[in-house]
Amino acid sequence: MDINKRRLIFYFFWFIIILASPVTVFINSPFVIAFSDAKIIVNVLQRISGLLAFTLIMLQIIIGSNLSLWTKILGAKAYRIHIVQGLFAYGLILFHPLTNSVLIYFATQSIVNVLVDLLPRFRSSTDSLILFGKTAFVLASISVFASYFRTKPFLRKNWRVFHILNYLVFILIIFHSKGLGSDIATFPFNIVYFLGIAAVSLSIARRIYLSFLKELLFSNQPA
Repeated sequence: MDINKRRLIFYFFWFIIILASPVTVFINSPFVIAFSDAKIIVNVLQRISGLLAFTLIMLQIIIGSNLSLWTKILGAKAYRIHIVQGLFAYGLILFHPLTNSVLIYFATQSIVNVLVDLLPRFRSSTDSLILFGKTAFVLASISVFASYFRTKPFLRKNWRVFHILNYLVFILIIFHSKGLGSDIATFPFNIVYFLGIAAVSLSIARRIYLSFLKELLFSNQPA
């Protein structure tokens, strides 16, 4: 199979996976309801952006952890896809909490309340779940910063450490979405959600195994 056909197949399945997010939200909130009020529109955008952020980070990990394999399948396009997809993922991670700020402003008409909401709170279990999302945003920002300045000596030397932040971001988003997400149990996103968790878990297990194997082989080297 030539590379153009392989790319076409990849783009097809990529699009289907991405499409699961808006389809799921509009199943739970039909168009008549979704566009009936400004607050509901913002809520719909909040939910879609959250599901898409989860999906893109999951795809980032799957592609990034096996970039050499994907390069063989897709050619140099694999690296470009990884970069562009990462930027969109970060954009969604930034957009998602902004929609919450808009909803708070709609409810209170107070900029002060919006700013106060940005601070970490520990008054309830919901606050803890929201904090998972805020922490994921901070870690994702560090990861993007490290990627942008990856040519710097320190970042080039420790790029693997910063790349692992994507795993932490994904895990935090799982906890965040599990407690707050109203759409993750709805078809078709529930399939993407659970397969995504399984795929990333396998990727983490593979990384740990290879690291352990490398350490074992290194320790058995003659002095």
